[in-house]
Amino acid sequence: MSLVKRIRDISVATLNDKIENSEDPVRFIDKYLQTQKTKLSQLEKLYQQTLTHAHSVKQQYMEAETTRIKRENQAEIALKAGEDQLAKLILLEKMQSEEKSEQYRKLYEDGKQTILELEEQIQILKDEVQELVDKRAFYTAKIESIRLQKQLNQVNHFIEKQDYYEQSRTIDRKFSELELQTNALREVRSLDSNTGSSLGSKLQTEVENQFEALKKKLEQRR
Repeated sequence: MSLVKRIRDISVATLNDKIENSEDPVRFIDKYLQTQKTKLSQLEKLYQQTLTHAHSVKQQYMEAETTRIKRENQAEIALKAGEDQLAKLILLEKMQSEEKSEQYRKLYEDGKQTILELEEQIQILKDEVQELVDKRAFYTAKIESIRLQKQLNQVNHFIEKQDYYEQSRTIDRKFSELELQTNALREVRSLDSNTGSSLGSKLQTEVENQFEALKKKLEQRR
């Protein structure tokens, strides 16, 4: 595992903790996501510049190498022709081209290594951005689920209160009806009692009248 990958894993673990402890995970992710996208854009721009530079260095290297080979062949021809001094001059140019070729070759190799490192960093950053996008979608869905559950709880609480009030009204209505029935029955019984008492009094008076009338009748016969 590369150093960049290890550092990235540590950063992701720390980031996850920050997201979990954030009051607004989605907003936190959006802010961090924007930072990472900016960094990714900068890396991709640097990558293109590095590719262009590596291509230029490679051309310099290939030209120097071509010149080296050409001067080596020319020196051989001059030597065969007995032109020793010319051959030495050409060999000097060949050595210069050889040194130049080696310098550019090293620059090109370094450039290729830089390109590989940039490619790795870009891929890692792209993966991180995608993970952040996925996390944002998850937390957005999670927050929506919490919001809907909260609404459901509020509705259930309202229904329970309505049921309680409805039951209370029903109980109160039944007690009122029972009270009315009790009072009505009491009034009826009171009426029956008063009526009976009144009828008894009248009957007794009639009996007394009949009794007095009978007494007078008997007295008259004597």
